[in-house]
This record gives sequence, C-alpha cells and structure tokens, in this order.
Amino acid sequence: MGVFTYPLEVGDPRGERFETVDAMVDAGATFTVLPSAQLERLGIQGRRKARFRIANGSVLELNVDKTVVRLGGQTITTPVVFAEEGTPTILGAVALEAALLVVDPIGQKLVPTDGLTQPPFVHERPNRFAPAAFYPHRRTLRFGTCPERCD
Repeated sequence: MGVFTYPLEVGDPRGERFETVDAMVDAGATFTVLPSAQLERLGIQGRRKARFRIANGSVLELNVDKTVVRLGGQTITTPVVFAEEGTPTILGAVALEAALLVVDPIGQKLVPTDGLTQPPFVHERPNRFAPAAFYPHRRTLRFGTCPERCD
C-alpha cells in the first residue's frame, strides 16, 4: 500500500481558528497524531494520558485530547495525540471513520462511504434480559442466519 498525505485542517476546541497540515494517512493508527506545539498553540490541553504502541514495538504514554478538524468537506470532532517534535503528522482511523471516509490505496485518495450500523438481519435481542419493547423484531433468529425473507 502506498503512503500518501491529505490536507487536514486542525482547529481549536471551539472550531473558530484552524491551521492546515499535510497529514500522512494511516488507517492502522488509532488516533490522529499532531505535534504538541501546534496543539498547544490552538489551545488544546491534553487532558488525559494513554498508552500507544509504535511501529518499532515500544510503548509510549502520550497526552490525548479532542478537537475539531475539517476533513473531506466535513467538520468533525476527533481525539488527537500530542507527539514530540519531528514525529510525522498522522491522520488516524477514528477521524477517517467519523468523517465516513475510506482509504483508496491504489488511487492514493480518501473516498466517501456509507456508515454502518448493524446488519439488517439481526433480530435477536443481544441481551436476553432486556425488555422486548426495545427490540421491535421479536423473532428469535440467530445472528447471521436470517432467511431470504425476515418477516
């Protein structure tokens, strides 16, 4: 799969001020990774720490917060990781999924997609103790075994 970059507009938490960066698209990365200095300049604080496994197998504990980004013509809120200077800017899977974009590795571009909720053939209550009123399809079909007609 080829590596490519995509213009990402990173905003302050209120979505009033934005800075554009070229982010390396990496659907294997969980969150979007940006330099700490840029995030701090935009007023993003890094409210919690989380552990991340990097490409060489080592584990780092890094600050994480959320902010507003513009991606593929949409404005979304996504988690961002505070990286050390010199770390590449990465556009991760959570932001891609929130914007309903998928990676086209051949064309090296992001392509809009439909969101997924649940397969249409799931009629069984996932929790047998939940009231049936929450599940209008009162069938007792097993997951994935719906016949041609489910009615």
